[in-house]
Amino acid sequence: MSWLITTAVFVFVVCIEATSHRGNVGSSPSHGHFVVRDSTTGQICLIADMGLQFKILYTKNDGKFGTGVFSVPQSVNTTGFCDSNDSSLTLMFHDDTFNVTFDFVKSVKGGSVSRFHVSTIEISYTELPSIFPGTKSPDARRHVSNNTMNIFSADADKSYMCNANVNITVTKDASILARQVQLQPFGVKSGKFSSAQVCSQDTGNKGSFNIAAIVIGVIAGLALLGGVFAYVVFSERKRQDYHSLNSD
Repeated sequence: MSWLITTAVFVFVVCIEATSHRGNVGSSPSHGHFVVRDSTTGQICLIADMGLQFKILYTKNDGKFGTGVFSVPQSVNTTGFCDSNDSSLTLMFHDDTFNVTFDFVKSVKGGSVSRFHVSTIEISYTELPSIFPGTKSPDARRHVSNNTMNIFSADADKSYMCNANVNITVTKDASILARQVQLQPFGVKSGKFSSAQVCSQDTGNKGSFNIAAIVIGVIAGLALLGGVFAYVVFSERKRQDYHSLNSD
């Protein structure tokens, strides 16, 4: 009987351990530090710390669809520009066969407070067979973009921060997972971030998924332990009844 109780306790502990962490499908993107310098002064005018993972649908040789998954490595070539109301960040990697560009704009909304946001995302890539296995078009050049984006928004004199994973839909066939983001495309001083405005995912729903998962795991574990306890009590009563009958 002791082995059954031990197994139940083990399963209960595993339930809590497994559900107290968000499941990650595939490897997490590397967290990089990227900067753009002013072409005139040489001073840092845009900073971005983040990890980026791309998922892009493609057509295979058999006519079925596959998903190419790739991440921005820590070592990339960075270009871009900074202007008073517009700025841009381009990351180039895999021998510059892959690149992603984020265009930022500054606008005035709700009075005199100006805010920035990402307005356009462009992705250019090559369908490398190592990333797009079985592709119908090996080494074909692709380009996708969306110029109606409105993400990563904050006051123009602040930085934007979001520790939660952010899923960005660029097109119906291309998406980006951004994690641990902090960026500032305007008003950078001394090459450092200004105070941060935190995303709603961090301020409003932080940990809600984990809490729900833990509760479910605890309930399942308690139910299992309850079943084991009931079995032990039932077995003990049967044993006592058996001894009682024999003694009669």
